Amino acid sequence: MRGLRHVYMKVLRIKSTPHAIALGMGLGVFIGLLPIIPLQSVVVLTLALALRCSKLTALIGTLVTNPLTIPFFYLTMLKIGRFFLPDGRGRLNPDHWTIGELLQAGWHFYASMLLGGFVLALPSAVAAYFLTLALTTAHQNRRARRMASCAQRQKHHHPASKLSTPSTDSAISGK
Repeated sequence: MRGLRHVYMKVLRIKSTPHAIALGMGLGVFIGLLPIIPLQSVVVLTLALALRCSKLTALIGTLVTNPLTIPFFYLTMLKIGRFFLPDGRGRLNPDHWTIGELLQAGWHFYASMLLGGFVLALPSAVAAYFLTLALTTAHQNRRARRMASCAQRQKHHHPASKLSTPSTDSAISGK
């Protein structure tokens, strides 16, 4: 939980517009939920550069898939994909997947995974964009108000005004 808070605070402290930060997060979540694990970083950085959004939040967004969540997401992707692309052939048993079985499944298996990933990724990316946009906008507005308040206090409390008193003013002017 501590690591998650650290990542959250790191995102909030990025010096960029809320839109660029949120777009990077949405893009990262989208790419992170596609079954392209070995290529995620390369694809997301390329797209982040092209879209001129935060590369850091794009990379952080891809962490939605990690060793703990990959089995859940990939099984969900396959089920969603199989719903839209039903296969009349025998079903793959996820409990006994082997490299050979996956390679024999051919294009239909990969098309199902990709379609399922896209269906899962699109609403997740949109939600990540708007959540990140709201959080970063609120954080940057709070920070701007604090800075303006601090500047206002400093403006009204000049250190030189504390040194100047009526008795020292009259001694200086000779009156």
